[in-house]
Amino acid sequence: MAGKRKDKKGKTGCPTIKPKFNLQVPNFFTPAESQAFVKSVESLGFAHQGSLGPAYGEAYRDNDRVSMNDPDLAGAIWSGLNKLISDIKI
Repeated sequence: MAGKRKDKKGKTGCPTIKPKFNLQVPNFFTPAESQAFVKSVESLGFAHQGSLGPAYGEAYRDNDRVSMNDPDLAGAIWSGLNKLISDIKI
């Protein structure tokens, strides 16, 4: 089972993989919000994010990305998510 082995590699010689949590919220943004978001981000311009090659045990990555600091956007996203997950107890 992933992440439960005592050694760094499993019986197959592959590194163990830690489980990840993936939350998907279908239709979180309206179509108009999605289009506005894409248009806004594309206007900022994407920067190439490659690598010198994968580190041992990692997959090759080659993509473009954009990074921005927008407290209003972050607040709106977290406010919407809070409405969906506020009743979850951990």
